[in-house]
Amino acid sequence: MKRLALIVALLLVAAVSALVISVFAQAATSPWAYFVMVTPGSQAAGIYDLTVPLEVMDKAREDLADLRLYD
Repeated sequence: MKRLALIVALLLVAAVSALVISVFAQAATSPWAYFVMVTPGSQAAGIYDLTVPLEVMDKAREDLADLRLYD
């Protein structure tokens, strides 16, 4: 029984650690070479339409696969 509790505790610590690492990795914008703030035109929930600025288009990959949006 103690062995099962130890395994569950280790799995819980690993899951929390992975979550914390991913949050810090997404929140750190300083290592990004290019960063632009965008504001949606509407505050309503749903799908947003935004225009990617030219300076971002100039530095992004052709297929825009390297762009990120986060809140």
